[in-house]
Amino acid sequence: MTLSVCHLHNELFFPKAYDNCDYVFIGDIIGDGECLYFSKTDGTIYNDFEGEITEYKDFDDFLGHLEITLEDFAEQELGENRTDLYDQM
Repeated sequence: MTLSVCHLHNELFFPKAYDNCDYVFIGDIIGDGECLYFSKTDGTIYNDFEGEITEYKDFDDFLGHLEITLEDFAEQELGENRTDLYDQM
């Protein structure tokens, strides 16, 4: 499977369907080149990061992946005590 024909998208964040493929671009993830798509045919959700395609069971499965990614990013940027910031607010 290749999503490269669909990888031409606008910088604005809204779904973009393409006539020449089955996928709809949903948006960029974190801005590091990772993109999210869904299939017009069967609704399957995919992400594409540096040519590696990951398929998710459903949107909930994708959100679980995103939560883990964001937690890892927060720990790298803010350290293990990152949740202490919430207590200070």
